[in-house]
Amino acid sequence: MSLVMKLVGIVVVVMVAAAPIAEATISCGQVVSTLSPCIGYVKGTEPEVRAPCCIAVKKLNGNSTPDRRAECTCLKQFYGEHREFDIKKAAAIPHICNVNVGYEISLSVDCSTIH
Repeated sequence: MSLVMKLVGIVVVVMVAAAPIAEATISCGQVVSTLSPCIGYVKGTEPEVRAPCCIAVKKLNGNSTPDRRAECTCLKQFYGEHREFDIKKAAAIPHICNVNVGYEISLSVDCSTIH
């Protein structure tokens, strides 16, 4: 192998190793705040999912893998800490709103596997 090819190989390896790891651009606070129109439904004080909730879910639906993972982790943590909310109702919202969030909303979901 020529010296040039070796150098190209080393440069490629260094570039890949130095590439920044994608990070989420959304915080858990933003997730919870955005989904606030859905609270009445998951808490049981509203009988159905209303349009503002669906608009929020569509707005929140992550544009990148890190964002979807952050949203999933936030929801999993939130529903784990706030048992007064019905996670089964929360899990139904994307379907009701015709939004594919790319993962199941549950306490057992492995958010690190989301793409």
